[in-house]
Formats: sequence, structure tokens, C-alpha cells
Amino acid sequence: MDKIDPPKALSLEGNPAENYRWFILRFKLYMKATGKDKKSFLTLIGDDGLRVYNMFTWDQSGEGNKLKKVEEKFKEHCYTSQAFNRYQFFKRQQKDGETINHYVTALKTLAKDCEFENLSESLIRDALVFGVQSYVLCEQMLRVKDLDLKLAIDTCRAAESSKSLLAKVKGDDSESDPGALVHKI
Repeated sequence: MDKIDPPKALSLEGNPAENYRWFILRFKLYMKATGKDKKSFLTLIGDDGLRVYNMFTWDQSGEGNKLKKVEEKFKEHCYTSQAFNRYQFFKRQQKDGETINHYVTALKTLAKDCEFENLSESLIRDALVFGVQSYVLCEQMLRVKDLDLKLAIDTCRAAESSKSLLAKVKGDDSESDPGALVHKI
């Protein structure tokens, strides 16, 4: 059997909440794959994580040895305020060259920390509609009476595919059309 590498140490640089979310996911996958004990958490979390762990205070003796309690403390430490998380979510716009799939994934990831509860899907839809780079696409989606997230994503994907296909067709036509070549000169 191939050796399974442990997760990389927790980094508290950049976005600590996102870094912690990835660390804990990788840690749990590692534990499951290797059958390691939960106690290996503190040996794998790295120097930054150990510094933070050593600052924690515990309500009861022995809580610092329980993975669930340790996870709760790290979440409290790493996660930012709801207002900040929502600010990050609502200011997110589609970046130049970013695909719709990547943009939607980014919105869904940001939404996880926003505590939107049952409004999550509709707010992701709204952010998608107002955050796409194409004004025409935004306008098109605003005209749809019962636009849900799935339809908004499908509409954006179709527009993205059409744009890509059109670019290929135009590129191919310009090379095979002598008039286009003359026009270029």
C-alpha cells in the first residue's frame, strides 16, 4: 500500500477560517485512511496551531484532549464575525477569466460562513446575478420571473459556452475566409 502523507500544518496566514476548514477536512480524511488515533491532531497541527492551542482555556479538566472540544476552540479562534463574512460574500465579483463554475464555487464557499440558513441558495443566486462580468447576462437573468440558482447557473454556463464557441468559430472563419484575411491586412 502507498504511504499516505499527513496533512500539512495549519497556517494562520491569509484566511485562517478557510485554512482551518481545509486542515480539519484533510486531518479527518487522513485519520480515516490510516486508522490513526484522534490524539495525532496536536502532533500534526504544526507550530502555529500549537501556539494557539496553548492559549486556550478549558471549562473542565480533560477537555483539551477531546477532539470535538479542540475543534470548537479552533473554530472560535479562526472564524471571523458574521458581518465580515457577509461583507466578503457580497463584495465578491466574477474575476477576469474566471469561469462560472469557479465563481459559483467561490460564492458557495464564502456562503458557508455567513449563516444564511434557508436563504443561502437565493442569496448565492443574487450574488451570481449581480456579480457576473457581463451586464447583458445580468440583465437577461433579471428578466426571468422565477429565477432560481440552478437556472441562473445554467444560464451563465450556456452564455459562457456560446461565447467560447463563437470565439472558436470566428477564429476558424477568419483563417478560411480570404476576405477576412484581406480585411486584416
